[in-house]
Amino acid sequence: MVFIKKNKIYIKSISENIELDFTCGVAVSEENPLGTADVALHFAKNNNLPFMLYEKDIDNKKELQSNLFWKKEIQCGITSDSFLPVFQPIVDRNGIVQKYESLMRLKKDDGKDVNYIIPIEFLDRAKKMRKYCVISAMTIFKSLEFCKKSGVGITINLDKQDMKNCQFTGKLKEKIIELDIADKIVFEILESENILDNVIIKKFILDFRGIGVKFAIDDFGSGYSNFSFILEIKPDFLKIDGSLVKNITEDRNSYELVKSIVAFAKELDIVTIAEFVHSNEVFITVLDLGVDLFQGYHFDGPKNLIETSPLH
Repeated sequence: MVFIKKNKIYIKSISENIELDFTCGVAVSEENPLGTADVALHFAKNNNLPFMLYEKDIDNKKELQSNLFWKKEIQCGITSDSFLPVFQPIVDRNGIVQKYESLMRLKKDDGKDVNYIIPIEFLDRAKKMRKYCVISAMTIFKSLEFCKKSGVGITINLDKQDMKNCQFTGKLKEKIIELDIADKIVFEILESENILDNVIIKKFILDFRGIGVKFAIDDFGSGYSNFSFILEIKPDFLKIDGSLVKNITEDRNSYELVKSIVAFAKELDIVTIAEFVHSNEVFITVLDLGVDLFQGYHFDGPKNLIETSPLH
């Protein structure tokens, strides 16, 4: 570690020295050395330590077993091509489907039952395994193929990792142009405090908008919600955060906030979408506020339309 800290890497093209640092987990156990080293590494990261030697008192066996289980599941899912999109409809004020949102799932088929595992179970672990880019690409490209075959518009969630991965974005652009579906694709991105400071992400938005792809801001109204973000990105769609919509008939604050968001969006000619519309009462409320499009279990849940009968 001392050797690495003392020996900087000189980058000739920018005439700068780069300092290296790392976090290390160490285990000397003969039984499951990689697993216990991973526990030590996790402990070191959480406690801002340069390194940690594995000890039993820092071990969380349940967490270790869970990590090992999901590492195996993720790798198996990649090998068997089991990461796929499911699609939830987005409807207009008359309940007619206008487009579908593509949502990542891990398909598990034991021969008797088929289950679709939601990302909250595996996505963080996939990122730690550096497998996120693989499963994201797997899901997104299947969504594009479905869009072409069905002729229906698709909205696709993109992570910052997706937009910053130049190799992936190059292939993504080529595929959209090849399939001639740019006018049917909407990329959903999350607002954040630093996304506007990233030149690569700004270039991504400009580049794909140039071929006809539209953009939506996802979960607007949750947490950060800087309205200057909207002015900078100039999205085509604004998806109102589901936590506001689902409580809108009971929470006056949620009602007033959604009302303000809709008014703001209309001034800028941005189409609004209400997520988590779970009842007719909620639907009527957001309808009366002037929301344009709607999504939620009141209309339908996510379905595997690739492997089942698609659209009616």
